[in-house]
Amino acid sequence: MINLDKTKEFKRKVINSNGFISLETEFEESLEYAFYLTHSKGTEKKGYTNQASTCFAIPFKEGSFKAIFYYKTGKNKIAHKVYVNIDSSGVVELSELVVSNIVEKNGYKIDFYDVGASRTFIVFNGAGTLKTETPFALNYLNKNGFNVVACLQNDNQYQELSFEDVQHYVLPVVRDHEVFLYGSSLGGYCAIYYAGAVNGTVIASAPRNSAHPILVETSETQSKFSKTDFKHLGFDQNKKTDKNIYIFYDPYVKEDSYFIDRLIKNSFENLNLINFDYAGHEVLYHLNHTKQLSKIIKSISTGSIPYIDKIESSYTHMGRARQAYALKDYKRAISLSETALADKSLKPVTREKFLRFNKTVLAALHKSLI
Repeated sequence: MINLDKTKEFKRKVINSNGFISLETEFEESLEYAFYLTHSKGTEKKGYTNQASTCFAIPFKEGSFKAIFYYKTGKNKIAHKVYVNIDSSGVVELSELVVSNIVEKNGYKIDFYDVGASRTFIVFNGAGTLKTETPFALNYLNKNGFNVVACLQNDNQYQELSFEDVQHYVLPVVRDHEVFLYGSSLGGYCAIYYAGAVNGTVIASAPRNSAHPILVETSETQSKFSKTDFKHLGFDQNKKTDKNIYIFYDPYVKEDSYFIDRLIKNSFENLNLINFDYAGHEVLYHLNHTKQLSKIIKSISTGSIPYIDKIESSYTHMGRARQAYALKDYKRAISLSETALADKSLKPVTREKFLRFNKTVLAALHKSLI
């Protein structure tokens, strides 16, 4: 019986089989094989057989995929995950994922997801997350052929991760790579804050750190953060990246605009502020929902200027509804929120959030008519 560890050395192939994607690996008589192929519309599966190859009804064309090769002998199993990129000429590039821990301390953890690429994304999770959680955009980035350095916090607004820590622990890992820093909200703030430590390009969505003193001071409700506990330096006090900084935000979100105007606008060169009116703090969801996000990431990561289409979505309809509600135009607010809710592709969590707002507006309209 073969030792399954030996399958690490097996050759694995993705080939064009009469216009469709076929997965192949080395044959060993004592083994059974299974195959998974993940693509933009889902995952195809082939259960265990004694065949060391399988062909899926997925066209062999330009794109990024994830393939998993399974091997079984008796009750023992092992899987090898491979990231697949097929270019416009039909050339196939395979890369296997290697995960290693760079550093772990009480307040943070930094892991490296290495697919052997020359381009690496450093990502940051949002507020309220723990260092045990899945890194932001990990699957998308790995599947599309990027290494990922995941900076994870322990629900502390990244206050335990200093600028010098990123220089000390992360820079040696990515020094010879083309580096991008990516995040949304708190993660977007971090992408900007730590960019100079690795001299990377920034992709930040609605950057904001709610623990920052300027937001604690101006909060309309009692903040759970204390101004005296904030440990990060000002943007002007750290070394700055000489690469581009791309920021996507909705100028009608008061906290986001205030944070950008007060702290970011005059602190950086090569700053590209791209506004999406009424997309809300969840501007990244709007970009993904309108099928622009992947194209934007691809453009920036290849050194191109991203093409932006200012189109509407359920998120912008809801943003306009919130503005109408603030102006006490309840009928317009209801009309816009119902247009947003008519979007059948909304995720359940988003739909529930929109429904709560719709009920609030209905109650306000009813009260105004009494």
